Amino acid sequence: MFSAAVILISVILNYIMPEGVFVLITSISTFCFIWAIIVICHLKYRKANTAFAARGKFKMSFYPIANYGILAFIAFVLVVLALNSETRVALFVTPVCFIMLGIIYKALGSKKKSREDVKKNLA
Repeated sequence: MFSAAVILISVILNYIMPEGVFVLITSISTFCFIWAIIVICHLKYRKANTAFAARGKFKMSFYPIANYGILAFIAFVLVVLALNSETRVALFVTPVCFIMLGIIYKALGSKKKSREDVKKNLA
């Protein structure tokens, strides 16, 4: 059902703006912000759980230098998106998507777990 809704939206966009729908969809689909959040969360996780992270079997190579390199690359991509008038739309639409996701999250309710519950499940 969700896939059908997404396809319907793309058909409507293709009808409204046939010359720019591909650039719009591909630039929005990059979602650089999500990747940046993942890298920042990894940095905070490794800093907060040094003992647990040291025991992990799957360690990120060149931590934390690689994390900062990735963040610099994402910043570069965002600058390139901002310089192109066709892809600049993605920079305006992406925060709106995050706001909508936050509203949906709050409306449906969140089940917060205590830090102890999370640590118990990880151990």
